[in-house]
Amino acid sequence: MASSTVTMQPDTRIALVTGADHGLGLEYCKQLSNQGYLVVGTAKDAVNATELNDLARESQNKVFVQQLDQTKVDEIKNLTEALRTRNYRLDLLILNAGVAEKEHPNVNASQLEHKELMDMFEVNVCGTASVIKHMLPLVLESHEKKVIGVTTNMASLEEATADKPYISAGYRITKAAENMLFRVWSCDPAAKDVTFLLVHPGHVKTQMGEAGGRKAPMTAEEGVQQSLSNVILRCGKQDSGHFFNYDGTEISL
Repeated sequence: MASSTVTMQPDTRIALVTGADHGLGLEYCKQLSNQGYLVVGTAKDAVNATELNDLARESQNKVFVQQLDQTKVDEIKNLTEALRTRNYRLDLLILNAGVAEKEHPNVNASQLEHKELMDMFEVNVCGTASVIKHMLPLVLESHEKKVIGVTTNMASLEEATADKPYISAGYRITKAAENMLFRVWSCDPAAKDVTFLLVHPGHVKTQMGEAGGRKAPMTAEEGVQQSLSNVILRCGKQDSGHFFNYDGTEISL
């Protein structure tokens, strides 16, 4: 991990955001740094994460960029060890990195391809699981102890009804599995002091949100602001394992 001139105070709050090189992840880094968090933003290709690196340079040591391809366990372990060496504890671990089909959202169940579905599972489920497993000790050492899954209402089984289009079938399937990952972690004795939250930040104007010619009704700034104030920073241990809309209302898994 790159050296810095930051002086860590006992009450310094630290957030790590995965998939922070664009869209929602980048916006979480911006808003959390503005709210006093020291933010570690990760990217699959950190060197070429232009917007994230620009944010870090302008942040006055509030945002730092780190390499992380969450499908590579060695990179997860290396980053975890680097954070530990610098005595970083993670108050917020925001799992935002994720992928969808190349033709998102215009893929129904009959169009699913084995390799593409496996690739989505590798990132959305297996990668997320590995990050939680290896970074959980840093979360347990923090004050806030929160792990956040940035997910989608499309992953709700209740939402997958016959009167709604089964668009982006693979994305729905893998994000539903990610939601279950958070639910089982919320019941794990090893993480009994940790709050696991799932949040749908809304249909926002990002590359994924407007894929296929769709027009998203919200900006990333609006989705992040509302999901932070109504869910991530508000909810506590009693809400662990639950799935929330950006406005704070609960969504059925």
